[in-house]
Amino acid sequence: VLKYAHKSDPNKFVYAVWLGTDKNSSVKNFSLKTGAIREASIVRAVVGKKEGEKTAAEKTGDAVRIPVVDESVTYVIVKIK
Repeated sequence: VLKYAHKSDPNKFVYAVWLGTDKNSSVKNFSLKTGAIREASIVRAVVGKKEGEKTAAEKTGDAVRIPVVDESVTYVIVKIK
């Protein structure tokens, strides 16, 4: 997991999440601890789509639930409280 600060919004962060394997592995319902969350979304890469596929994320307390983490990068955009 890598965490990046947003260029212009100090309350926004982007997490890059993936499995560092080459065995076609995946984990379902991964919980990413992010701290106090106001809103969050998940972005997955899609072939031929410049901005990927963005969906609303399910928040649980101080974490975001990612339905599937695999060997492709999943980005989680989080706005904190």
